[in-house]
Amino acid sequence: MLGQSNQGIEIDEYGTHLRLFIKAFRDELKVKERRELSTIERWQSRISGGGLLKFLRFMTNAALMEDYPVLREIQQQGRKLVVITDDPGFVAAQDVLRMFRPSAVWMLKSEWEVWKERPESIDHDFRLHFEYRSWWTQEGKESRVQGQSLTDRHWLHREGYTLNRDYLKDVLHLWEWTGDEMKLVEADIRVEST
Repeated sequence: MLGQSNQGIEIDEYGTHLRLFIKAFRDELKVKERRELSTIERWQSRISGGGLLKFLRFMTNAALMEDYPVLREIQQQGRKLVVITDDPGFVAAQDVLRMFRPSAVWMLKSEWEVWKERPESIDHDFRLHFEYRSWWTQEGKESRVQGQSLTDRHWLHREGYTLNRDYLKDVLHLWEWTGDEMKLVEADIRVEST
């Protein structure tokens, strides 16, 4: 059994533990395929995939590596990218990561919650992995955004990443389903509870 700090484990070993966990967990979990997504979920998948591509461009931008040494460190160390998402994001991650970062791991938020409880997952210092998060929710519809009440047509898209303990970002975007497409209402919002 691994120690509480996971200090002795190497990046490849961490990746192996994670992939074995996912394989066992997926045997009992139904993951949607693109053709099973609803019309709204297909739009959400496009938007989530676009966000993931933007993140990957950020991570590999040579000019930014000068200003953000953490980007260079991640490349040099070979830390594992873990994408935590929902069904629409999962479908997008399969397409995007197979092409651009085949060593990455993508998993549903529910899988991630179980993985975090396992001793081999402990990596509080982000020495072995870094994370990209993206999921959609209608939770908090009783909330208000910029004084406006949310309706059944509104969706909140949470995106974020953690590169190390000191370099992280989380944002929330408000989208509206028009019946035909998703339209961005406002980016980088604050949600007020009522």
